[in-house]
Formats: sequence, C-alpha cells, structure tokens
Amino acid sequence: GVAVQQVIGGVRSRVAKILPWRLRERLLRGRERVPPVGRVNFGDLHRLTPISPSFGFDRGLPVDRHYIERFLARHASEIVGRVLEIGDDSYTKRFGGARVKRSDVLHVRHGNRRATFVGDITGPGVLPDNAFNCIVLTQTLQLIYDVSAAVRQIHRALAPGGVVLVTAPGISQIDRGEWASTWFWSFTPTSLARLFGEVFG
Repeated sequence: GVAVQQVIGGVRSRVAKILPWRLRERLLRGRERVPPVGRVNFGDLHRLTPISPSFGFDRGLPVDRHYIERFLARHASEIVGRVLEIGDDSYTKRFGGARVKRSDVLHVRHGNRRATFVGDITGPGVLPDNAFNCIVLTQTLQLIYDVSAAVRQIHRALAPGGVVLVTAPGISQIDRGEWASTWFWSFTPTSLARLFGEVFG
C-alpha cells in the first residue's frame, strides 16, 4: 500500500529530474512538487501556485526584502532624529542606529507591546502634527483602503524637512493569513508618484 506508493513516487521523482520539463510535467501531473530550499530552476516555475505560500519566509529571505533593505541602506542617512515605523522598529534600529534619537511604532490594533501609537493611520489625530524627522513605511500601503487619506496624515505628521521612505508591492502574492481581509492594492511607480505628488508636491 503506502510503502509501494512511496517507492513508486520516489522513482518517478528521480526519473523526472532527467527529463525535459514538458515530459516531467506529464509524469508528475497531479502532484505539486515543492523544490528543496536552495534549489529552484525555471521548470519549477511552470505552475499555477507559488513555490512558497508564505512569501518565501519559509525558504529564507523573501526576494522583496532584498530590494527593500537595499533601498533603506541607500537612504540610511535620512533615518535620523525622531523616527516612526509601522508594526515594529526593526528597520529603524538596523538602518538608523545611533542617528535615531527617539523611535516610535504605529500599529493598527491593540496588543503590540512595541506600539507607541495605536490606530488607523488614515484617522486624524492618530499621529501628532509635525513630529517625525523620518517615517519608515514599508509594505503597508496595500493594506489601507483610503490610501490618499493615509498619505495626507503622513504628510501632516512629518516635521518640516522630514522624509518618508516608502516601499509597496507591485507584483506580489496576496496575504491569505493575518492581513487577508485588508489586502486591497498593488502599486506602480506612476501610481505612487501621483499619490505622494498630490500631497507633497
């Protein structure tokens, strides 16, 4: 029964590795093969489901984090003074270091011990006016339905001369877990430029 199926499955997998991808696909049809960590080839991408259901966290560093962290490293000198980050302050600490005089965290729900502000960023009065020298806003805008209101509140919360460092998904999996009910948008450079340009100039 089960042992025979496992042996047959193992033989099929070994044979499939040496075949062209079209034949491999026929042989393995009906099975969602997940390649081992550290080994992905173009044939593995011939599928309708992601290799990782959790953005790649289960396989190491998700690819978007490479670009996000490279962006933050390029702008690390602007992470200074009083800094606000969403969810936690890990990027503030990592890229701001000793330049940060005060680190604040905004979280949308109660229960986050690191949060110094709790609430919806689109709401007036959630953040103080003219308070932050830098706002680190990574991978957050897609979770906010009224994005324009959020950008207005971010602008209001920045101190004169302050900077907001923004990243947002364009092509991405959609979260099916914690944020599934509030994943509203994907962005392009043009849409972000217009969103922020209408408020920041």
